[in-house]
Amino acid sequence: MGEGINSGMEDAFILGEILANNRLTPFAHMNQLRLPDMHAITKYAKYLNEEPPFLGERVARGLAMVLNGAFTSETISNMLFGPMGKERRS
Repeated sequence: MGEGINSGMEDAFILGEILANNRLTPFAHMNQLRLPDMHAITKYAKYLNEEPPFLGERVARGLAMVLNGAFTSETISNMLFGPMGKERRS
């Protein structure tokens, strides 16, 4: 978890560097630099989501999802993005 925000921040940093260097084709240069990493991250995410080597991994993931919301409405998702997010202090 968390790879999405990590790669997004890396993308923003790299694009900022490209733009600071006044490249004529910033997005083409960005694609050249970042696409290999994006393909690797996508391949790894697909592996983790579809082909875990152990059945226990899938069971643990499913159990965590169920338990996260089973006993309370104070789930991580609700606290970050749902109605409870407005009550969270910065």
